[in-house]
Amino acid sequence: MKASELTIRLAVKTDLDELVRLEQECFAAESFSRRQILYLLSRAAGNFFVLTEQSQIAGFIVLLKRKNSLGLRVYSLAVAPAFRGKQYARRLLEKAVQVAQESGKIFLFLEVSEHNTGAIQLYRNWGFEHTGRRKNYYQDGSDALLMRQTLSSLAGD
Repeated sequence: MKASELTIRLAVKTDLDELVRLEQECFAAESFSRRQILYLLSRAAGNFFVLTEQSQIAGFIVLLKRKNSLGLRVYSLAVAPAFRGKQYARRLLEKAVQVAQESGKIFLFLEVSEHNTGAIQLYRNWGFEHTGRRKNYYQDGSDALLMRQTLSSLAGD
């Protein structure tokens, strides 16, 4: 695939309908509402990036920044089922590392469902470590695993 066919860019309001659809497709009952996605797009302290393949949104990552924090929070990461297996989640994580480093952050952190074994494995392979647990975090009563990656480990890569 030509590099020009695959891009990562900031999400814009005209992406909203497609983002709502993708959010519901990937997260079902746990999905953000249209209003929440619009807030993340337009007013949240952070960045909302979309990965597009031939102008179609294939995935997204939402990164939240907190002033005086040493970390960047990966608030949400999704790849449409039709686009999985193409390393797009890794590309979005690479973007998160870039943004974190440009922002002077030294780690990434996130929560992931204890039942989302595919994402947990991806994060472990990417260098995230399990740092804790939030009991009954999700609507189905499952726990969230807290994970963190120290970016200094990537400095030589």
